[in-house]
Amino acid sequence: MTDQEKSSHSDAEIDEAVKKLSSDSRYLIESSFSIVDKDSRLKPLLFTPAQDHYWSRITPRDIIVKSRKLGFSTIRLARMVAQCVTQEYRRCVVVSHEDEATKRILSRAIDMIKHCVFSLGAKTHNEVIKFPNTKSSIWIGTAGSKAFGRGDDITNFHLSEFAWWEKPDLITGIEEACTKDAEGCIESTAKGYGTPFHNLWVRAIRKEAGVSLPEGAPRMYSPHFYGWNWDPECTVACPKPLNDLNEYERRIRDKFKLNDTQLLWRRLKIASMSDPTLFSQEYPITFEEAFLVAGAMAFDALALQKHEQTAWPVIWRGEIEDKGDRVNLDPAERGRLTIWRTPERGGAYLISADIAAGTSDGAYSVADVWDMRNNIQVAQWRGHIAPHLFGDTLTLLGAYYNYATLWPEVNNHGLTTCQRIQENGYPNLAHRDDNVGGSDMGWYTSPGKSGTKIELINNARSSVSGFNVKINSADTISECRTYVKLTNGELGPQPGCFQDCVITLGIGATMLKKVGALPEIRNGMFADRVGRSRLRGGRISAPDFKGGYR
Repeated sequence: MTDQEKSSHSDAEIDEAVKKLSSDSRYLIESSFSIVDKDSRLKPLLFTPAQDHYWSRITPRDIIVKSRKLGFSTIRLARMVAQCVTQEYRRCVVVSHEDEATKRILSRAIDMIKHCVFSLGAKTHNEVIKFPNTKSSIWIGTAGSKAFGRGDDITNFHLSEFAWWEKPDLITGIEEACTKDAEGCIESTAKGYGTPFHNLWVRAIRKEAGVSLPEGAPRMYSPHFYGWNWDPECTVACPKPLNDLNEYERRIRDKFKLNDTQLLWRRLKIASMSDPTLFSQEYPITFEEAFLVAGAMAFDALALQKHEQTAWPVIWRGEIEDKGDRVNLDPAERGRLTIWRTPERGGAYLISADIAAGTSDGAYSVADVWDMRNNIQVAQWRGHIAPHLFGDTLTLLGAYYNYATLWPEVNNHGLTTCQRIQENGYPNLAHRDDNVGGSDMGWYTSPGKSGTKIELINNARSSVSGFNVKINSADTISECRTYVKLTNGELGPQPGCFQDCVITLGIGATMLKKVGALPEIRNGMFADRVGRSRLRGGRISAPDFKGGYR
C-alpha cells in the first residue's frame, strides 16, 4: 500500500488486510501480483474462468490435460510465490520441457515479484529465487538439468508440458525428493496415446486415487481437463448466425453450450493452421480428442472412435488352463484372456497371434480369436509368456474355439511357438504354400515395400476404416492409435508403445479375406496327445459357466 492509501484506512482495517494477505493465497495473488500479458502490457493477475475453476479443486497431486495457453503454469507459479512469502522453509520446483519455456516461466516469476504492490524481499540468482525472510525458495529449470535427491525436501512441484519431456522418468526423482505433505501438479497438452503422460492420465481417470494405499505409498494424481472452450479469447465476431453446422459442430455446440462466436473461431483457427489435423491435439474440447495424434496416425481416428463406442462388454476374463481331463477357464480380475463371445456349436474361428520373447518388461504375446462368419473379434489373450508355453496356450485356446485355424507369426520366437503347437498334434495349424523363413507354418512377416508386413498393415488399416472387422479390445484400439508415421517416413509404434495387437489385427484381417473355409486337418494325433476322454463330440468340453457352448 502507498502512504496515501494507508492514511485512508484504520489500523484495524490494515491489520485485517495483512492477516488476509497472509492466510489467503488467492487474495494475495489477485490484490498484489501483476504479470506482463502477450501484448507486453503489465496487468493485475486476475483469475481467468479456467484458473478460477481449477483453484477451488486443487488437491495434493493433480494432473492437468489442457488446451494451449490456459495459464495453469502461471497460477501454480503464483501459488508458490504466495506460499514462499507467507510460509517458512518452502522448497518449490518448477520444471519445463525446454530451455526457452523455462526462461519464460522464470521471467514471469520475476515480473510477479518485481511488480508486487509491496516488496517481497526476494533475491534471484540464476534459476533460483530466494525469500530470505521465510527461508523459502523456488527453483525453475529444464527437465534433465538437475538430479533431485531426498535431501532436496521439495514441498511444491509443478511439471510443465510433461508430455514433451525427453526423459519423463525424471519425475521419479522429483517425487522421491518430496516431503510427506508436499503438493504437486503435472500439466501438459497431450502427445498421443501410450506415452508416460497418457499412462498417468489413464490411471487418474480410472479413479485409482480412491484405492486404499499402504502408508508411505506415493499419492495418486487427481485428473483435471480444460478444453479450448474455457478460454474467453477463443471467440471472434460472428456477423450472422451459422446455419451450416456439420454433425460434429452440432454435437459439441449442444454438449458444451457453445455459441456461434466460438464455433466460428474454431473454423477460422483450423483454416489458419499449416497442419489442420493437429487442431484436436493443440485445442481439444475433450480429453479423448487431446490424445489423438490425427496428423500422424496410420489408422482412421474417427473409425477407431466408432469401434470403441460400439465395443461389446467383456463377459469373462481369466486364464485358460490344462487340467488334464479338461480345458479349464479360471476367472481372474487381471487374467490374460478376455472373452466377448464364447464358442458356438458349428462356429468357425480363426486365431491370429504375435509372439514376443516373454520377458516381463518387453513386448506382449497376443492372440486374437475371430469369428469367421462375421469377422468379429470374440476373444483376446495378451500377456508375457515364454514362446514354447505360448504354443501350449494357443493349442488350448484353439481347441476351445472349435479347433480354430491358428495363424501365429512364425518369425523369430514364433518358430518355437509353432513347433510346440505341431508337437502337441494340433490339427488346424495353418501352413503356407511357400517355405520362406525356413518353415511353411503360420504367418511369415517379410519386410520391405513388397513384403507381407506392408500387406498386413494396409489390410488392418482398411479393415478398421471400412468396418470389415469388428474390434472389441481396448488394447487393440489403443495400439492402433499409437501406430503412426515415424520421422523416417515409415509406419510404426510411437516410441515407448507396442504394436503386438496391430500385428495380430493385420494377420487376422488378411487371412479373413483370404480363407474361405477351414483347412484340412493335417495331424490326426491330436486326440491322442490331449486325451480322448477330454473330447466330447470332437470338441473340448467347456466348464459350466457363462462361457460354455450356447
